Amino acid sequence: MEENVNEVLGIQETKENETVVEYVDTYSHEKTLRTVATIVLWVGIIATLVCLFTITYTSTVNMWGNAKKEFSIMGLLISILVGISSVTTWAILNVLSNISINLYKIKDNLKG
Repeated sequence: MEENVNEVLGIQETKENETVVEYVDTYSHEKTLRTVATIVLWVGIIATLVCLFTITYTSTVNMWGNAKKEFSIMGLLISILVGISSVTTWAILNVLSNISINLYKIKDNLKG
């Protein structure tokens, strides 16, 4: 009975050292989506670091011409939100890619 259930659901048993990475070659749109997700993540990390070093500490100049660095809580919040939004976008794109791959696999298994 267990073999029939696995066969109907399209579950393939793998050995311990064997990995199944067939979607990388056959599903080009999902591979592109994962690439875009990775690019979004790296650009977000770089933007977060740039924001941390530029808008977290602002310099103010008084009337005598002396510059002073001050901590900006709004700059820190913006930097954190840029980082969180890039990680969230990366995760959503990866989840959409996984859903699409699984739907293709289910369709292929139902066709026979």
